[in-house]
Amino acid sequence: KQIKKSEKRFTQKSLPSVVASKALAVAENRRAKTVFFYRDGDEYFTGVRVPINKGRFRTMDALMDSLNESIPMPFGVRRLHTPNGKTPIRSLDELQPHGRYIAASSTRRVQGVDLEAIERRKRHREDAQRRWNFQTSPSTTNGSSANTLQMIQINPKSATSEINVSPL
Repeated sequence: KQIKKSEKRFTQKSLPSVVASKALAVAENRRAKTVFFYRDGDEYFTGVRVPINKGRFRTMDALMDSLNESIPMPFGVRRLHTPNGKTPIRSLDELQPHGRYIAASSTRRVQGVDLEAIERRKRHREDAQRRWNFQTSPSTTNGSSANTLQMIQINPKSATSEINVSPL
């Protein structure tokens, strides 16, 4: 029996590469996309980071159920949109890695959010947390040990720091 040129015959040498390529394809499908979701119209909500893969979320309903648990909304998450609120997201394949989307509960017009304002508030909060450094250290009072809280405020304009020590 002769083999046509269009048919491909697997040999022992070509088989491992076929298996390896299938394994890579399966791994690529299982790789999670990290996506960020924000509440519609709320610029003070910092967002929720959700890793999305086919094993965890097979349908949009499963994703929306998970978002209902992590994003408090009056009528639950009913729709997903792009940040400007114009384009609805209807399938998991439309979600981009490191994409930012809006979770909306109403069926009316989506307000959208200002992502730049949210990022500014987030950076401001992180800077404030860096300026206030909380440390605990053991100290002894009358032979007994007690923890004290040292609150150190770092003033970026001066070279000195203020230290307030109070017992816990």
